[in-house]
This record gives sequence, structure tokens and C-alpha cells, in this order.
Amino acid sequence: MQLYEENENIQTDNQIDLWDLAETMWKNFRRYWGRLLLLVIIVTVGFTGYMVYSYHPVYESYVTFVVTKDNTNTVDSVVTARIAKSFPYLLRSGGLESRIRKEIGLMNGNSLPATLTASSMEDTNLLTVTAVSASDTQGQQVIDALIRYLPDYVTEVVGNVTLTVIDQTGLNDQSSNALSVPKTVLKGGILGVLAVLVILFLLAYNDSTIRRYEDLKKHLNIPCLGTIPLTKFKKRNHKFDSRILMTNDKIPATFLEAMNTLKTRTEKEMKEKNVETLLVSSSIPGEGKTTVSLNLAIAFAERDKKVLLIDGDLRNPSLHTNLEISQKDIQVGITDVLRDRAKPGQAIINYKGTTLDLLLGRKSVGNASELLSSRRMQETIEELADYYDYVIIDTPPSAMMSDASELAAFVDGALYVIRQDYAQIKYITEGIGLLSDTGIQVLGCVLNCAENGFGSYGYGRYGKYGYGYSKYNPENE
Repeated sequence: MQLYEENENIQTDNQIDLWDLAETMWKNFRRYWGRLLLLVIIVTVGFTGYMVYSYHPVYESYVTFVVTKDNTNTVDSVVTARIAKSFPYLLRSGGLESRIRKEIGLMNGNSLPATLTASSMEDTNLLTVTAVSASDTQGQQVIDALIRYLPDYVTEVVGNVTLTVIDQTGLNDQSSNALSVPKTVLKGGILGVLAVLVILFLLAYNDSTIRRYEDLKKHLNIPCLGTIPLTKFKKRNHKFDSRILMTNDKIPATFLEAMNTLKTRTEKEMKEKNVETLLVSSSIPGEGKTTVSLNLAIAFAERDKKVLLIDGDLRNPSLHTNLEISQKDIQVGITDVLRDRAKPGQAIINYKGTTLDLLLGRKSVGNASELLSSRRMQETIEELADYYDYVIIDTPPSAMMSDASELAAFVDGALYVIRQDYAQIKYITEGIGLLSDTGIQVLGCVLNCAENGFGSYGYGRYGKYGYGYSKYNPENE
């Protein structure tokens, strides 16, 4: 049986779909919005804290000179520009810096407490010297010393040039890089949002799960027999039945319709392929296979079919939990039958007077594979198949454990549950492949927990129901 499309066919459709990428990003945002909001808060607080911790105020003081030549008011912009350009050299050579250092009381070898720069206004004879310092008083001290020594020094070096002060700041106690906390918080929030967008993009770009019905057709060559919607209940103040069962009157009609559609298609496949015993499995835990197998059995029973549902997950029996049956009330279970401690009739219990019977597990066992692959298991399935119209076996995930493959050797057909946007495609194909290798007929798959994003998913366009409270979690299967 060919389970996968040829690699060439898959690769041709491997181009990035921007709409699909955006849809997946939105879906992941809705799923992880709490954690993402926490990330934004952490980034914002962290960035703000870092900026506040590392903040050092900077103060600027300046003085503006008018540069004249030959004791006249002649504007010589060329000389002014030359002085501004050579100011670093003038400062380091000829003793100007040492004079300023001595004026403000610095020892030899100590650098100036301010950074000095000079600039000239184009086509003018205005020369401005700026002192940038971590201290407002030290910066002004440097400027005052510069006013005292620079004019004479320029006259000595350049020649008959006069520098006259026309403007200076005086003591400036306002930092030029004042820290604005609101703006810093805003910047941190923007960084947090950008981090969230990057994470959402990476999650969506590297997503390799089944997100829509079209993905099933693209990656698998087995039919999709149904799409089960993600079902949610409206929160109530009093205790109420929140089990995902067709017998629960709180279940929305759309879920019932989806299960009946699955039942009809599955029954059609079973009749065409002469299948009386059906194995239900998935790739990994949490995909909802137990819920699907239980409701499928109920749907068959509502059509007056004699149905037996077996809990084949001997490592983690959970059918009784979905039915609110205490393990203490299960006097005889499937493990007792497989160990020849009881006959099947002693372990089977009826479900609410219907045509559905149950063969449940009592507690976890360590030698599950040995029991499931035993001759006694084969004989039990054959014996029960002669009495019931349908025997449905809920098994562990086939991609994680060999139990499902062990059982598949004794069962006619398999139904594979795939939770939307959950298991990676490589695990899905591996799980189906392991079942198919046993020779069992894989009737098809079920897309479970389907919900709407920007688009729709699968048959019937099933979406979300209720108000988003008390959500069904398939991991409790």
C-alpha cells in the first residue's frame, strides 16, 4: 500500500505560501498568547532596566569665537575653517592641553575630563568649541580655561589672528542625553513585539505538522474519513459534565454531526473491505484517539450494532477515565483475560444498557507488548469478533511504541487519528508505515481537534464552538 506521495510531487509544492505562513503565525499567537505577552513584558522590563542601569549623563558646554585678521573686522572664513580643522593638532601640540590641565588642577598624565571639538559655520568667521563631559562643572572649567589660553595660542601659531568670545553657555546643569523613561519603555515594548514576531515566524516557517485537510492529501495517500472539530464548553458556575461524549447533552450538534459522518464513512470502508475488528491509533500521545474510538463505538451502538470497545493501551489504560468509571470498580480487566485468570465474559461490562460493551484495563502493566502479541490475545479477538458486529480496540501511539503494531497482526483494519497542528509529519508517516508493514488495512485517517484560523479545515468546515472555556484536552485520553 502506498502511503506517501512521491518526493518529487511534494517538493514541487514546497514553496513558501505567505498567506499560510501568516495564518500559522496567527494560530500560534492565539495558542501561546499568554507566554508571548510574558515575553514582551520581560523584554520591556529587561531593556528598561538595562538602559537605566547603564545610563550616564553627558553635559555639553560651548564657546563661540569671532575670528578676525590683522585687527580688522574682515571676515576670513578660510582661516576660521583651517583653525577648526587643525584644532585637534593645536590642542595636543605646543602645550595648550597642558596649560588647560594645569588651569583646572589636573596632575600630569591625567587626561582632560572633557572631550573638545571645534567647528566653523560655513562661509562665516564663527568658530565654536564644544566640551562634552560627564560632569557639568568639569566641562565648564575646561571651557573657561580654553577661553583664557586659546586666543593667545592661536595668535602664536597662526599669526596675526584675533579670537573674540561672543557667546558661551555658562554652567549647564541639564544633560544633553536626558533619559526619558516613557520613551525607553516604549522602545523596550517595540523590541519585545519584534522578538515575538521573530519567534512566531520561525515557528510557522519550521512547522511540519498537519494544519489543514489539504496537507493530508499532500503528504498521505490514505483517505480522510472525517474531521472532528475542537470542542469547547461555556464556563459554568456549578459542576457539570464536560466529557466529550456523544451521550453528553452539552455536546454541540456540530460535534455529533462530525462523529456520525465519521461513523458512516468508516462503516462503509469496513463493509467494502470486510473489516470487523478495528484498531484506532495515532502518532504520539495527546491526539485524541481514545475520545475518537469511544465516540465511534457509541455512534455504532446507536445504530443497534453490537459493539465491543477494548482498552488496548495496557501501559496507560484510560477508557475508564473518560467514562468516569473508577479502577476500583473494575473487578476483572483485559490483563486478567490475557493472563488466563478470567474469561472474556467475566471482564466485559455493559455501557448504560446499550448495545455497547466494554473491556477495560485495571492498571498499568510492564509487559504490555508480550501480552498484546500473545496467542491468547489473538484467540480473544477472534472469539469476540464472532459475537459482536464490530470490535474496536484503542491502542497506544504507533509511532512511539510497538504495541499497536503487535495488535495489528490480529486485527482486520486500522483508523488513524491525526490531531491538527500537533504531531510532526515524519511521526505520522512513520506511525502509519509501521502499521501498514504488518499487513493491516489502513482504512483512513481522522483529522481531530480541527479549528478555524484565517481559513477553514477539512470536510464540513468545522470550527470552534462555545465560548472558549473548559476546553477539551486530548492529552487526557
